[in-house]
Amino acid sequence: MWLTDGVGAVDNSGNPLPTALQQPGGTSTTPYLSSFTKFNANKHYQFNQDVAFFKGGWWGTHNIKVGYQLNHLTNVIDQNGNVPLEYLVVGGGYNHGVYTTTGGGNCTTLTNEWGNCTGQYGYIIVQDFSTILNKPASDFNHAFFAQDSWSVGRGLTLNLGIRVEKEYLPAPGGYNIKSINFNWSDKIEPRLGVAWDPTGHGKMKIFGSYGVVNDVMKLLVAQTSWGAQSTSSAATRLVQTARLPGSLIPISPHLYKRPRLPERPDHDASQLCWRLSSTVSR
Repeated sequence: MWLTDGVGAVDNSGNPLPTALQQPGGTSTTPYLSSFTKFNANKHYQFNQDVAFFKGGWWGTHNIKVGYQLNHLTNVIDQNGNVPLEYLVVGGGYNHGVYTTTGGGNCTTLTNEWGNCTGQYGYIIVQDFSTILNKPASDFNHAFFAQDSWSVGRGLTLNLGIRVEKEYLPAPGGYNIKSINFNWSDKIEPRLGVAWDPTGHGKMKIFGSYGVVNDVMKLLVAQTSWGAQSTSSAATRLVQTARLPGSLIPISPHLYKRPRLPERPDHDASQLCWRLSSTVSR
């Protein structure tokens, strides 16, 4: 995408820009899709086991249930831009701001040559955003619960219960981060309900309830916490070469993580000439 207007513009030598670069500001060649998905596989396994029994004589009748539940979630994802997102700053007089020591050294050389941190025709910024988990994010949630529906008498029923959970999302090896771990004391969920039939004939009910509920942790937490989501950005100068009307020479690679882009067909020459000589590190 052209960030500046190249129509009728001159380069840093005072000569007209090559025809391929003389495009209006905002011109885009290939549509960019930031969420190009190669695969995104989610699995959810659940196991439930409970035992219920009835008991009378303890100041009424009781319907007691105790049980265990396991939730196991996994996710594997590879998602990034369909093509690198390229911003062209064409024409003379523009200056690229850098944030790294390497970029500062490169800019010094370019400034001595062109008066600014730029190339003969300007410079280009290549960006991409990705979400990549090559190994599954895997979450385990264990829960125990006990509940009692207690019919006290005279139309009064109490629903009493408690649930405790433990959730563990281990960190993958090779990362200086902690696993996500909720202990049994972190997720305590009381339940209380009251129902009363003042007539005793089942035609009226006055009721109320209170409870604490915790959802199973979503695996987007793993993606953002473990660095599976990342942005890469690199700036390059536009210069003249014998092979192509324009070529990319690195200025300042601000690289956090460079994903492997999906395969794509060749573009026409007007698009391809600004990519073939790209030396952005991967």
